[in-house]
Amino acid sequence: MSPLAVVILAAGEARRFGSAKQLAQVQGKPMLQHVLETCPRLDKAHLFVVLGAKGEEIQSQLKIDKHQIISNPEWQEGISSSVRAATKQLETKYQAILFVAGDQPLILEEQLKKLIIKWQESPDLMCAASYMDTVGVPAIFPQPFFAKLLELQGDRGAKKVLVENSHSVQLLEIPEAAIDIDHPANISCLDMPI
Repeated sequence: MSPLAVVILAAGEARRFGSAKQLAQVQGKPMLQHVLETCPRLDKAHLFVVLGAKGEEIQSQLKIDKHQIISNPEWQEGISSSVRAATKQLETKYQAILFVAGDQPLILEEQLKKLIIKWQESPDLMCAASYMDTVGVPAIFPQPFFAKLLELQGDRGAKKVLVENSHSVQLLEIPEAAIDIDHPANISCLDMPI
């Protein structure tokens, strides 16, 4: 069994954005490509992307192997369906899953590495980003919490598991996790390292 799968959640319709925000241009490349390039170099981690709405269009414009795609045909239900789809596919192959949002391009590879190192110190506990007095993704969920991820319903993501089991969560301050892209105007406000 491999230690860690990294899963980028990118199956949503992006209703508020008005188009496939995964493909929105950020510094000359699709936003989702930025997130993809943050993840592959993580030590001994296998990378996957959950796609749903406009999945074929998105996949055609990304540099990613088709074997890394997890298809979510139930994407209209909301983020929980993507978490479930990934967990179902990976639960018997990995000791833990690191979920990353496909619309958080400011998160850096170095921050994800720190999250993994912190989790490795206590691998039975979850490890999550802390920002603006809350917790959320990126977050690592070890196997004992997979069943709770599979129980998620509707448009409530893995944050629900973190909040309801706060005594089992290690925190790492990642202020950039507070910034996700919901509207085209958000992109012009990004202050990204080049």
